[in-house]
Amino acid sequence: MPVGAEHPASTVAAIQGAAHRKKESIPIFVLSFPGRRPVLSFIMQQNAAKCNKPTVPKLEKGGLSWYNKTNPQHKTIFVEMHMKRLRLFSSLKSKIIACIVGTAAVCSLWLSTQYYRNYNQQLLRNNEQLTQANIEFILRSIDDQLTAVEFYSSGILSNQSFYELLSSNVETPDSKLVLVSLQEELRMQMYRSIVQDYIERVLVQGENGAMIQWSATFGSLQDGRQVEQQPFFTQSVSSSRVDWVGLGDSIVSNNLYTKPIIPLLRPFFSDTGERRLGWLYIECSTDILQDVLQKYPVADGSEVFLFSDQGLYLAHSDPARIGQEVPQFAELSAALVGDSGSTEWNGQVLVYRRSEKTGWCIVQSTPMANLTVQQHTFFEFSGQILLVGAAFVLLVGWLLSANLTRPIQRLTAHLQKVQGGEFEADPALEGDDEIGRIGRTVNEMTLSIRQLLQENLEKEKNKRQLEMKVLQSQINPHFLYNTLNSIKWMATIQNAPAIAEVTVSLSRLLRNVAAGTDQKVTLEEELSLLKEYIKIQKLRYGEKFEVFFDDELDQYGQLHIVKMTLQPLVENAIFHGIEPKDGPGNIYLSACTQQGALHIIVEDDGVGMQVTPGALPTTSDARKERFSSIGLRNIDQRLKLCYGSQYGLTLESEPGAYTRVIVTIPEE
Repeated sequence: MPVGAEHPASTVAAIQGAAHRKKESIPIFVLSFPGRRPVLSFIMQQNAAKCNKPTVPKLEKGGLSWYNKTNPQHKTIFVEMHMKRLRLFSSLKSKIIACIVGTAAVCSLWLSTQYYRNYNQQLLRNNEQLTQANIEFILRSIDDQLTAVEFYSSGILSNQSFYELLSSNVETPDSKLVLVSLQEELRMQMYRSIVQDYIERVLVQGENGAMIQWSATFGSLQDGRQVEQQPFFTQSVSSSRVDWVGLGDSIVSNNLYTKPIIPLLRPFFSDTGERRLGWLYIECSTDILQDVLQKYPVADGSEVFLFSDQGLYLAHSDPARIGQEVPQFAELSAALVGDSGSTEWNGQVLVYRRSEKTGWCIVQSTPMANLTVQQHTFFEFSGQILLVGAAFVLLVGWLLSANLTRPIQRLTAHLQKVQGGEFEADPALEGDDEIGRIGRTVNEMTLSIRQLLQENLEKEKNKRQLEMKVLQSQINPHFLYNTLNSIKWMATIQNAPAIAEVTVSLSRLLRNVAAGTDQKVTLEEELSLLKEYIKIQKLRYGEKFEVFFDDELDQYGQLHIVKMTLQPLVENAIFHGIEPKDGPGNIYLSACTQQGALHIIVEDDGVGMQVTPGALPTTSDARKERFSSIGLRNIDQRLKLCYGSQYGLTLESEPGAYTRVIVTIPEE
């Protein structure tokens, strides 16, 4: 309903009733249509309960409002919402921009995803390479420290004085002096070692009972026996190579005091190597490993640790964890495949390397979150690139769509002119691009439409002329009907039934002719009209000709044909085919359908004629138009005007043999 129009009485009454029943805030929705733009009005009265009389609706511009007759200072909330028609994607310009932006967004998202994936992989590779270099350096430094301890132990094992002591009787007075001197030698060699700060105990025990010991703390004569009770003793004392067994407890440990150490035990063999003379035992502080590890800076949240095959921490970035068991040691060992590499485990990125010297494994553990912190910069940078790229793509899309839509708008305006009846070509529409070629086609179409209209006008003009020619050839029908009716009654009175029958046939024939020749009738009606004409001609020619109707004509009786199509054909067959022939003749009518078209064949066995292929004889001979004034060419033109150029008459003839006329019309 337009703004300002009067609402129907039923609507106002319904609203008044609702307001009267409920003296409170009443939400009302009114949909009105000012022009072509819909307007949704939402009206809610405030403080209606305070009014003495029910509120009454009234019309205001843009919708419906409420007022109170007794309170001019009423409060009314009147909200009007203009609902604009959504035209998103309704224009080619917006579709092009949407397609370009959408494609660019998808491509950018795909490229960003690929770049992020490659960046993430590269970040992990860089982290692994850097960490591998660091832990390799740490592991090499640790191996160097252990090699220094081995070098110190080899100095003792290669000292001839120790071999002589372990090979002699230690109960002699000279042997006791040798023990004292060798103990000093043991101390002096340790002071010359670069790892002297980490060696806490050195003990040489002979099979002959001789024992030499140096300790940074204290010792006893039972220390040798304590060493022999260590779990690694049997294996190490029988091995000819250096065997670092990992973490152990000091031999001075007890129930009240336990100190983890790195032990080393090597046997003394005779010169021939056939007999073991004793063994050398060294206790190293775990600081020999921890000090190396502490020099390596570790990021917050990351850990670096060294563990042995026993599953114990030998060194850790958190010193308090030295000697503790590695959590989930079996699963961790299974995850660390090979001598070096990296893997993700429990939300951590583990970069590891095993020592070829000891078999111990050093690991740096970095939380994945620490690596993603570095990815925030990437996301910010990628977001900026996407925003700039989106703005650029939007600008390019707008320019491209503008260049496309402008010629399309011109094309649309031209088509609207064509729709209004201006069939003029516009050269500005044509060009070398796709839209220009469309414009050229539109111009060609415009000219073709103009030409077609002119041809149709010419056809209509010709059609009217033919109709006029038919009408001019007709005798005043009322005069003929009255005359024929008089002749019929005279023939009946004089007992001449043949004349009466012919008069009736002629009357029926003229009635159909008087009704016009443009009217379509069924084939059954057309054949009935033709039979009346044949009765008239039979009265004149007698046995001169016979007409045979094929039985198949009956099945096409309800199909339509232009009236007075067959009669002139039969007339021509009688006058120009049978009449000049010596002796009687026959006329055959048959029909068939093919590919949606009805073919009616009128054939006679008269004198025939010479026919040019594809041509029909003219109608200049008045005799040809004696009865109907409609020749073959005129019939053909009528059919083409009515049905189209592909329909009409086809003439076949052979002099002295036959003449065949085929009427082709659509099945309808």
